[in-house]
Amino acid sequence: MKKLEKAIKFLTAVSVSVSCLISIFYGETGTVSVDAAQKSAVYQKYDKEIDKRVKAIKEHKTDIETVGTVYYVSSSTGNDDNDGLSPETAWKTCKRVNEDPNGVIYDGVKKNGGATVLFKRGDTWKRDGICLWYPNMVYSTYGTGAKPVFDFSLADAADPAKWTLKKGTKNIWIYKGKVPFLGSLTLNNKFSADNYVGYYDYRTKKWYESCPNGHYKDDKYCCNYKKKKYLNINKLPSNSFFVDVRPSKKYLDKTSGDLYVYDCEQTGTLYFNCKKGNPGKVYKSIQLCQGWGLNFGNNCVIDDLVVKNTGNQAIANMVDENAKGCTLQNCEVYFCGDTYISFSNSEHRGMVGGECSGFHGPGARYYNNYFYGSREGGFTVELGWTGALTGENKNLGDVRANGNVFDKCDGGIGVICFTESAKGVDMSNIMIDNNYFREIGCAHDANSMGDDVHSLGILHIWDHSGEIKMSQMVFSDNLILYTDDRVINLEQTKRRKMMTAKNNTVILKKKSGMHLLRVSDWNWNETYYDTVAKVKTYLGTFGKVIWVD
Repeated sequence: MKKLEKAIKFLTAVSVSVSCLISIFYGETGTVSVDAAQKSAVYQKYDKEIDKRVKAIKEHKTDIETVGTVYYVSSSTGNDDNDGLSPETAWKTCKRVNEDPNGVIYDGVKKNGGATVLFKRGDTWKRDGICLWYPNMVYSTYGTGAKPVFDFSLADAADPAKWTLKKGTKNIWIYKGKVPFLGSLTLNNKFSADNYVGYYDYRTKKWYESCPNGHYKDDKYCCNYKKKKYLNINKLPSNSFFVDVRPSKKYLDKTSGDLYVYDCEQTGTLYFNCKKGNPGKVYKSIQLCQGWGLNFGNNCVIDDLVVKNTGNQAIANMVDENAKGCTLQNCEVYFCGDTYISFSNSEHRGMVGGECSGFHGPGARYYNNYFYGSREGGFTVELGWTGALTGENKNLGDVRANGNVFDKCDGGIGVICFTESAKGVDMSNIMIDNNYFREIGCAHDANSMGDDVHSLGILHIWDHSGEIKMSQMVFSDNLILYTDDRVINLEQTKRRKMMTAKNNTVILKKKSGMHLLRVSDWNWNETYYDTVAKVKTYLGTFGKVIWVD
């Protein structure tokens, strides 16, 4: 932990150097505009600073302290018949780790208070992930070279023979065979195609266009089910896909009428609007992202791993809604989220989810991670359905996020309480400081800034009950380089100051249509605060803003 503290001090020093750069541009008002000649220079300064941190994360050398017995896993040299106790006798698969038929890990946890699993650098595991729920585990790496990779892509669809043009269309391509619900299509390992979310009604057995981003008051596009606006596959938006998977009625919630699809048992046809021609020719890589990633128990440390191409959360502890004390550090997460979670009969929409990480309990730590291309966001502090309703999990506070980079994700960080009755829920002491956010809101296209996106903002706080204890929540010393929507997004049943924002630096495009602060209640009564002075009237302080066009 001492080494980790040193790393945090180093990143803090880097942030001070950034502040020195910033001071060149600021006036006394907290806002300054730069002309076209300065625009490129301003962007490049901050862009390079972010790239430096990304490079440091990618090149980090494992220096973690192990706990208990150490086990080794190598996809290239291992064998599941080995004992796993040395690099020379490493196991081969995560399946072997998870099944642990001899109970050695479990015995080690009971005997030593924990255990360590190390994965060989340079190795890759395809759709073979950790799902080990023992507490007090450490997961990291051994050897030299690139960080070990966990790739959850269902398949690479970059083959012209796997695609045929839909009759009567010019751009709608059909993938050969059936696929389950997909979160996204990762294109050339750079950006994602849009998942076109519809709403399937089990009563009519038809697809309808979904309400965009929820049930908005007076939204002409809302409630397409009531308007009988059927989803037209022939008119999919450009660079979007749709999977015609019709969920089973057996997963119907009898109370709400919602249809849950977590299991992804059903399969259907994949349609992709690719205007440039056959997707298998246009793209060198088309990864079909589906399913969950890595799953952990209480008080685990996850260090120096790479996880990519998941349809839902990449790294989580979903097995236990009361899980606590997990640390994610020095990791890289690429392309996750946007898998269907449910179809809502009350709001007539398909719901999607899946951040890079979600530790749903108190004491979570996020240090020096790189999150790229997430369709939902970086991570959430989230009160899950079961814990909210039973009252088992009342504390989700004591969270720290420091030194992370969020890059081309559709959102940043979420602090979320789902339930309308949250008496006694404590989400206090959340510190989000010295993080970098770059081009949030454009996971689907590296050149999409200003296009139609569904960003939740850099920081999204969802207080459905108005009763959450939320003291000492601080958003400070963060760098935001362009965002396509809003910086801070507060959704509150009762309007109240829930946080402190200070010393943040925001570089924005005037034409992006973004807001520094959005405050909304559950009747969609919205107020936007688009200047530093206005933000201060609500939050008391904020930071500084540079307008670059």
